[in-house]
Amino acid sequence: MLFSSSRPFQIWLYATGHSQLLLRSNKNNSSEKRINVLFKDVSYIALPVCIENISIDLVSRADSTGEEKYVDKSMYQIKYLGGEGYVLAGSIFVSEDDGEFFDKVPFDLDLPPGLS
Repeated sequence: MLFSSSRPFQIWLYATGHSQLLLRSNKNNSSEKRINVLFKDVSYIALPVCIENISIDLVSRADSTGEEKYVDKSMYQIKYLGGEGYVLAGSIFVSEDDGEFFDKVPFDLDLPPGLS
């Protein structure tokens, strides 16, 4: 297992420039930290907008399909309360910080103008 958390997460951002997907769990009454899960070089997303009690596993290397567009990508399975989803991406990064709701994300993201 690469990552797990019982907290609620939501799709916070999808930026098309470098195909980046950010899942976020903000601070709340029972959690003093913000958690960000970033997938880079995303080709496929099958997830509800809001999920909780998640676990993320690497299930396969996508380049084994022989299709060049999937070279250097992996399939990540995201199990959550009530189901499971998938993200096909080049990499995953997790960060836990003291950031507030609208604070800048702790990753080097290539965001469209107005979203920095």
